[in-house]
Amino acid sequence: MPDVVVNQILEHLDFSSMETLRKVNWNLRNSIQNQSNYGIKEFDIRFDPEKIVIWIDGTSRIQYENHDKGTSIFCHVDLNSEDFIQKYSRNSNFLDVFFRDLERYFLRNQRAILKEFCVYCEYFDGNRMKDREDYNHFLRALKQNFEAKTKAIKAKNVSIGITNQEDLINILSCVSLFSLFFTIFKETKLEIDGVVKNWKQCRRMKIPRFYVSPTILQNISHLAEFEIVLRHVEAEDLMILKTQFMNSKTLKNAKIYYETPDEKELMGPFGNVYYKDVGLGMPFKNWFFSYPNRQYALSISAYNFCRKQIRFEKIPIDSVRESFLIPE
Repeated sequence: MPDVVVNQILEHLDFSSMETLRKVNWNLRNSIQNQSNYGIKEFDIRFDPEKIVIWIDGTSRIQYENHDKGTSIFCHVDLNSEDFIQKYSRNSNFLDVFFRDLERYFLRNQRAILKEFCVYCEYFDGNRMKDREDYNHFLRALKQNFEAKTKAIKAKNVSIGITNQEDLINILSCVSLFSLFFTIFKETKLEIDGVVKNWKQCRRMKIPRFYVSPTILQNISHLAEFEIVLRHVEAEDLMILKTQFMNSKTLKNAKIYYETPDEKELMGPFGNVYYKDVGLGMPFKNWFFSYPNRQYALSISAYNFCRKQIRFEKIPIDSVRESFLIPE
């Protein structure tokens, strides 16, 4: 079969289908080996001191852990099937075997942009020296593998959960991303301003569980949408964000959760409220500002439902009554 036809077929197969197909003959095996991303669209790494589990496209599971025979590799390619593969490597360190396979099957051929890339480190006992050594070994080797490539890992969505900020920044420095979402993290405040500034291709950023500094608002003009939590926000910070929206070609939506100060003090610089609505148990106030080109309006909404939040949204100007527009 011509290579062009084979490649077109492989573009429509997922990881489990490729694993089945590669057993047919050596020609197909070699073609699949050279296929971009090995058919992988979603790559999820889960680490704890006892094992590493990889989830591929949400349907295939590969687990590495130490065993009397060396390293046990358990591969369940299709979770809807009872078939699985278990083999052993003479190498006694399951981390080394994992990184060998990571390089062989993924990093070497990663050219297309992943839909999802996730790295999670489950909780471990920091007082146990063995756990700490394995954790440090994992992160150090992960960073080294990424840095050895000519390009960073490319992913539309990145989700990371690790135990301290320094390790987080080290991993993020090796990832080229379009969207960022944090779920597990043990520090309450995230110092990430400088990193965000350098993610010029990032378009979506959601950090809904950790406090960040208001200074991050000065570095988000390249984003399309973001969601953050501020412990304290001032009117000056919101005016900076308003200016960012007015001057940015990409910003469309922003959601900010905050604790202090009072809404009246915070919203004073925006002027009189032009729109009020009380419905669905969620009263809110709205301000509308016209963009210079008069094609769009900036909607700023203040909510106090379960938690205080402010929303910025770029909307068509014809969706706002002229009398509601606040002149600059």
